[in-house]
Amino acid sequence: MEAGLEDRLSTKFDYRAYDFGPYSSVVVKEIEALKTVNLIDIRTVPLTSVKEIVDRHAVDLELDRTPSETKEVEIYRINARGLRIWRELVRQRVPPEIQTRLMDLKRRYNQMDLDDLLNYMYQAYPKYAEKSKIMKELFGLGSRPELTPFERFE
Repeated sequence: MEAGLEDRLSTKFDYRAYDFGPYSSVVVKEIEALKTVNLIDIRTVPLTSVKEIVDRHAVDLELDRTPSETKEVEIYRINARGLRIWRELVRQRVPPEIQTRLMDLKRRYNQMDLDDLLNYMYQAYPKYAEKSKIMKELFGLGSRPELTPFERFE
């Protein structure tokens, strides 16, 4: 959305408000496809928060898998083969000004940790915060990010 490319994508990612941020079953299925054709590397790290455990459970349910008892989360990274294919596709199909926009977004968001990213997203796109179970954790108890502060009178 931030790159302004929704109308150029052949895949619609159907994001919706979810317990821990925006969720798209299409993204889950796309990642599974990338894993299947070996375009991404996967490493596992121990789960460190309840958010990660619940998110893992939601993905398992989306893929009709028995919820995992594993206390690890998968971390994905495009591999050399995937990068070669991506660069070829970009070179052939994506105008330079859009490539620049995408790289700017990548630089901006890859530097954020999950809490900072969710904090930004909930403020910029409040509709994705409607079902959040972590609002108070991100903004403080009773927080209403859509409300503006009162003006101070001297």
